[in-house]
Amino acid sequence: MLRRRTSMAFAGGAYAYPGGGVDPRDEQPVRWAGPSLEEWAARLGLDDPAQAQAVVCAAVRETFEEAGVLLAGETADVVVGDTTGEDWERDREALVARELSFADFLDRRGLVLRSDLLGAWARWITPEFEQRRYDTWFFVAALPAGQRTRDVSGRRTARSGSARRRPPPATTGAS
Repeated sequence: MLRRRTSMAFAGGAYAYPGGGVDPRDEQPVRWAGPSLEEWAARLGLDDPAQAQAVVCAAVRETFEEAGVLLAGETADVVVGDTTGEDWERDREALVARELSFADFLDRRGLVLRSDLLGAWARWITPEFEQRRYDTWFFVAALPAGQRTRDVSGRRTARSGSARRRPPPATTGAS
């Protein structure tokens, strides 16, 4: 977990899992391994498999953007071993800046998203009385062999330990 900067508008100073929002481009087709989009939609309580893909892609993308961990590999039974080189960092920064879509990132590197390495854990929606509303999914995953976590988000003041995911597209009530 990370301690959020006290200057952040929502939950400043609170301990939270790394996470972020769904990018509309997270619905772009990607090479996919693991449960089908229909199975993910059922797990997440969504009617639309494209939205399920967007949420799962956002979870994997945000984990790479904020913690340097990538749940993807060259084939459906392989996981990238090391994501710490300069070329990885350039791609990670391009993802953060939204200069590169996650689908293009995976395609450029010839990678398959490993949805089978991700587990849906919980869903949390902020109470109605809150001014800022969030619809958040939490996921769990084991750290792939050869990879290491690192805070590259710039959103923390202290570290404690895991990984989270955040809102679906605005059409499902998230921001």
